[in-house]
Amino acid sequence: MNKQIKILLISTIVNKSLKEAIRSVSDFCEVKLIYSHELRSFEKKELQNLVDWADVVLVDFRGDPGILNEIKFGEKDFIALVGGGSLVTKAKLGKFRIPAKVASSFISDPASLKKRIENIQKAIETAGKILPFGVLKDARNYIKTLRYWANGGYENYRNMFLHLCRVKGLDVEAKDPLEFPDFGFYHPLYGFDYKPIDKKPKIGIVFYGGMHFEQCQKTLTEMVNWFRKRRFEYSSSLQ
Repeated sequence: MNKQIKILLISTIVNKSLKEAIRSVSDFCEVKLIYSHELRSFEKKELQNLVDWADVVLVDFRGDPGILNEIKFGEKDFIALVGGGSLVTKAKLGKFRIPAKVASSFISDPASLKKRIENIQKAIETAGKILPFGVLKDARNYIKTLRYWANGGYENYRNMFLHLCRVKGLDVEAKDPLEFPDFGFYHPLYGFDYKPIDKKPKIGIVFYGGMHFEQCQKTLTEMVNWFRKRRFEYSSSLQ
């Protein structure tokens, strides 16, 4: 049996799909999940031991990294998924390291993450003419990991873990990231294919997409159901 890959994930994202994805890949990798708000309860030595244990460290941290600035990552494969500030300068995967100019462009606001990924990808492909093949391959794998995370959802989380297992030498299949639109219409009953074409009055609710879509989805569904129920009650009262 293939050796299990050890992954430490420090995440701001809290949702059901992420936990389910971690369970689904347990035959290939062991993922230890720490929510970013829990870091304050960790001693430096305890957190250092977890980093030393992992083959790959993934961090989605908004704002001041705090205790993470005190941790030694050394030559550890370390991917800054979102934000991270000074941590981004330590990011690497295989032979690829985040260039200083690129690292300085990373901010804690995830709203422009997809655009930033596109810009970094273009820069890497342009530099590919002079980069050694191994470095270029690792750079592409780094960017691909960011794309899984930026789009979110069970399939992307699962395939992100499988992708990293593959990067670390396991013979596993990982599908490409599922890309979702940055802007558009969504309805709980019709999904992203919803097209409001009739002339009835409509109420629009602005909510997060991408990596935070699932966190908004339940509240959004409840709000839509509330409006649908009130419309039915109003229509019935007129009969």
